[in-house]
This record gives sequence, structure tokens and C-alpha cells, in this order.
Amino acid sequence: MAINLSIYDKDFVNPLPHVFDGIAVVTPPKNASSYINRFFAEGYPTWEDGYSRLIGIKRDPINRWVSTINQMKGRVRWDCWDNPEEDISFWDSDPNDIIKNQSVLWNISEFTPQSNWVKIDIPEKYYVSEVDTIVLPMLNLSPNYETVYRNETGLKNISPITENDLTERTKALLKSYYEKDYLEGWA
Repeated sequence: MAINLSIYDKDFVNPLPHVFDGIAVVTPPKNASSYINRFFAEGYPTWEDGYSRLIGIKRDPINRWVSTINQMKGRVRWDCWDNPEEDISFWDSDPNDIIKNQSVLWNISEFTPQSNWVKIDIPEKYYVSEVDTIVLPMLNLSPNYETVYRNETGLKNISPITENDLTERTKALLKSYYEKDYLEGWA
């Protein structure tokens, strides 16, 4: 099945860290990147900007893959795309069939391994589930749930999948595809 890749994010540039109070935060896509970006209002820092500590936000690759499927299911239902029917059909299909289309998925940044986004060693990594309780206090930030975007906008119009919808074979394939993430501490 063909999908229109032009409607998906194709920004494969390594994310530059946002620096808060001397701490640089690296967030690969689907790892609280939109959430952290909302706190940074002065542009995008570069690796050369000063920081004394470097941390990363990590996510279990299978959980991240499921979340990305749900994001894509919502994204193709936005009113701004022409003829998204094939894309809707693709993302609404069985996730255990979607996994067979890795050549398509690797062309969408949110599916690429987290370890591909960062070219230097990051000594400290925190799970996306720890952002509110550990990372934001460390950065001297506090969440404002009324204004902070959590990238869940499309989920109201879809039937989201969960990890329970994946077969053991699909989970094994994902562990194989994301082996580098597991080996380099991004899981």
C-alpha cells in the first residue's frame, strides 16, 4: 500500500539540545520533544552553546513505536491534507501488518531509532515518564498543564492501538529493528 510521505515530518536533522540553567536537554522525536520545546522561547541553541550538564529523554522503543502509530493515525485526519484516504487506511490497518513496511516507516523521523538522533555520548538519560517529576524540577521548570502541548491532539478522532495489540513476533521484530537503542541505553 502506498502512502503520501510528503505529509509527514521529514526533518532528519539531529535535534539540538535546549539549554536550561546550564543543562542541555536532548529529545529525539516522540520523547517529550514538543513538550520540552514549549518551555524554550528564545530560539534554538546549538551544541556550541554553554552547558555544564547533558541529559537525554529516552523512551522504550516499542512504546515509542506504538505512540508514533497513534500520532500518524491522528495526523492524517487533520483537515489540511488532500486525499488522505490511503494514508488513513494504512494507519488504521493491523499494526502487525504495518511493521512489514519498514521501508516506509524509516522515511518518517519519529520511527527512526532514538540513537540515530544524537552523535555524542549522553551520560544521563531519563524516561519520558520522568519528565514532570525529575527533569522539569532539575531544569527549574514547572509544568503548566493549561498551556503545554503534549502532542495528543489527534487521539480524539482515532481508535488508538496499545502494546497489547502487538503480537510477540511484532515485538521481537521491533526489538531487532531498535537493537541499537537497547544497546546504547535509549530503552
